[in-house]
Amino acid sequence: MNDSKVAFIICSNDEAVLSEAEYYIDRLEVPSGLSVEKIVIRDAVSMTSGYNRGMSKTDAKYKIYMHQDVFPVNRYIIRDLLEIFSGDRKLGILGVVGATQYIESGIYVDGWDFGALSSLLVFEPKLGSRCDEIYKRAVALDGLFLATQYDIPWREDLFDGWDYYDISQCFEFTRAGYRIGIANQDQDRPWCYHDANALSTLNYYHYKDIMAGEYSDLCVYKADLPKKEELILNKRNLIKQFSGQMRLLIDGGGQREQVISIIYENRKSIIGDKLLGDLKKIAIICHKEKIIQGEISFYKEGDSTEVLTGRLRTIRYAIKRTEYASDTKMMEGLLFDSGFSDCAVAISAVFFVGLWDDFMQNFADLFLKHSVPERFMAIQGLIKDYYDEVRAEGGRY
Repeated sequence: MNDSKVAFIICSNDEAVLSEAEYYIDRLEVPSGLSVEKIVIRDAVSMTSGYNRGMSKTDAKYKIYMHQDVFPVNRYIIRDLLEIFSGDRKLGILGVVGATQYIESGIYVDGWDFGALSSLLVFEPKLGSRCDEIYKRAVALDGLFLATQYDIPWREDLFDGWDYYDISQCFEFTRAGYRIGIANQDQDRPWCYHDANALSTLNYYHYKDIMAGEYSDLCVYKADLPKKEELILNKRNLIKQFSGQMRLLIDGGGQREQVISIIYENRKSIIGDKLLGDLKKIAIICHKEKIIQGEISFYKEGDSTEVLTGRLRTIRYAIKRTEYASDTKMMEGLLFDSGFSDCAVAISAVFFVGLWDDFMQNFADLFLKHSVPERFMAIQGLIKDYYDEVRAEGGRY
């Protein structure tokens, strides 16, 4: 094992998302004497099989298993990880979000109680933010970001999909006598940004049952699916059907105004689906464009769902780079692209900005660079108006 090397291992099926993750990896501060490598598995049939392949491809002692849509925004994350690992040789695996106790229902994704994360997702209940130690002892971790200093094979014999691989791996480390930990982060400055607005639950309960059966030595789980969880699952299935219908309508050349109207009128009930989450934001942008500038420019007649969500992603990535990396090149490009209105940028800022002071300072500097402060003031006004509107609605848009 090479203790002077750190490997990022990522399973990917989307080059655009992967490229953005690599942008943040490439800008990390690497402590002297250390090297970093990126291992991308593009044809994984499951997360466990992909991670096992990635593990076998490197001799790095320290491995970071990361979702393709996770961006490490703490530039000193490698230094911080190694400081934690070197201080406790019994710590086997470390994450940024997790559970500090076993959850009898087995639904860990709804039971995370400690950590910090910037995300499009809303966590309920709120995560605990601080502890007195450098990390918090835990029993399970969210798989979005997992760092290890020892190798234990991932259970691809049991978890041959995309769920519960993370819970299983934590339990395997526990069985091997190692500790599980959650990094003690500043709640306002989390280590990672997760570019996701929905969780897939297609086979979640199937793998929950496998987990409950395999790890009954650690916790006895309730065998029956709670009524509450059954209702949630049914609701998510209905939303998934609605998502498919909207995709067919858009890609089939459906009338733009009709699509916007359907999504906008149902926006407050849309939750738990990635495509609908994006379409909701797009519908709001278009609705505001129609009111403010008299015409819709974000959604052009004939646009496919791929084109529309790609356009929204471009704005989101430009905003996050401006916010987290003080890098305004991408934002500069779209501000001088007629395909992106000032209204679209302003409304998107309310959707995506987390660190307002950082974003607004870098955003203002960009306009001063081009000697157009009046345009900055106009966009700032649009941001404030919509931000106040969202607050008046209880923080929901």
